[in-house]
Amino acid sequence: MVRLKTIRGSYSDSLRLFNEAYKLYGQALNTSFNSSKHILKEALTLLLRASLLLIGVSLPDLDITFLASVALDKGLISDIDFAEINMLNLKLNGYGEFSVLEFKEVFEKILKRLEELDPYLSQQMNLFRY
Repeated sequence: MVRLKTIRGSYSDSLRLFNEAYKLYGQALNTSFNSSKHILKEALTLLLRASLLLIGVSLPDLDITFLASVALDKGLISDIDFAEINMLNLKLNGYGEFSVLEFKEVFEKILKRLEELDPYLSQQMNLFRY
């Protein structure tokens, strides 16, 4: 069993990761299909790390499946979200038909869920960019 180290990271660290994830997400939507997979995978990893940091769980850059399982354990995502993230991870790794639209739905669904958790997240991200 892996023990999770709970550290209260700063809110600005979490916003920085959210901002990086969103920037990579936008960049991937504007690049070629094959090179965007790696960028989208990094964006999803950063989004999950940022969401965990928001609730006080600081983790290094780990596999998407592990980060999603911790997010599920902490109540950040639902069982369905967890399954969608894992399926998306498999497709990003080449095991199935990948769709950018599917990624977009999952990414924005997680962002929406986190904005419900912290209603000021979207506003703070905009301020943080400047």
